[in-house]
Amino acid sequence: MSRQLIGLTGPSAFTAECIDMVEEYYEADFVMLYQNNEKNLLRWVDRCDGIVIAGGVDIHPTIYNNSIWNNQGFSKFDLKRDQREIVVIDHCTHTGKPLFGICRGHQLIGVTIGFFLIPDLSTSSICHQPQRQQITLERHEPMHSVQIINPEEFYNIFPGRDPNERTAYQRVMGFDQNTKLWTNSFHHQGLAYPTKGGWPNGAEKIQVYGTARVDLQGIKVDKIIELMGGETWVSCQFHPEYDWRVNTASRAVLERFKTLMRQYKYGSPSGEKKSKICSSRPIMQEEIVEIPAEEGI
Repeated sequence: MSRQLIGLTGPSAFTAECIDMVEEYYEADFVMLYQNNEKNLLRWVDRCDGIVIAGGVDIHPTIYNNSIWNNQGFSKFDLKRDQREIVVIDHCTHTGKPLFGICRGHQLIGVTIGFFLIPDLSTSSICHQPQRQQITLERHEPMHSVQIINPEEFYNIFPGRDPNERTAYQRVMGFDQNTKLWTNSFHHQGLAYPTKGGWPNGAEKIQVYGTARVDLQGIKVDKIIELMGGETWVSCQFHPEYDWRVNTASRAVLERFKTLMRQYKYGSPSGEKKSKICSSRPIMQEEIVEIPAEEGI
């Protein structure tokens, strides 16, 4: 029986851990999708059983129709990578090829859908990037909770109802661990979770499973999207490649991607039409950010 082939995007500081994840958890081979020639890139994408859009540097603001602002924590971009990955996302969603977005990859999928990317979360009271606050954590240690929007729906899609690592907390402290996840966090940006009625057009089949709280001055939303998916893709803001060995939530997300690849190869039991990642109208900046009239952008 031939081994699966999984495509990894990059380059990034997370590449080594993503390779370990592919080889150990999925027991698959990998190919690095660094090809700037579109035909060559898609030729390799078509050979893969699934694609991981990995974490990395910030998405260039022009990709989501914005300028580079001062005091937003920007440090480095990779515009060629942005362009490659947009091509990959578009191709996969039109062919039904399974996609798995991690951190930056989660954000790029969201931007492609039309969600608004908050450029900096560093002033939120909940820490999302420990390095900025000089907090020392091991990469597998949890940083904050992710609230599950609909637990019944979540556990229907993601296996592993009881978080193994926190059963002692639940038994001794009485906390209900089935309404939230505990995740690592290494990002300073996030996809705004729209208020009711503020979803992008064309996003009806997009399911948001988990959110995290933010409290930012001048931002009209108080949550960011941490976990979402469609019929052929899944994406998360946290990094399962760091802690899947010790975190039930991360293993559940990895298992969801495995299920999507199996359905792609052998057929989806639902028989439903595949949902595409596209939007005819993105969420506009003025719907999320409070902009003083005299400083209109």
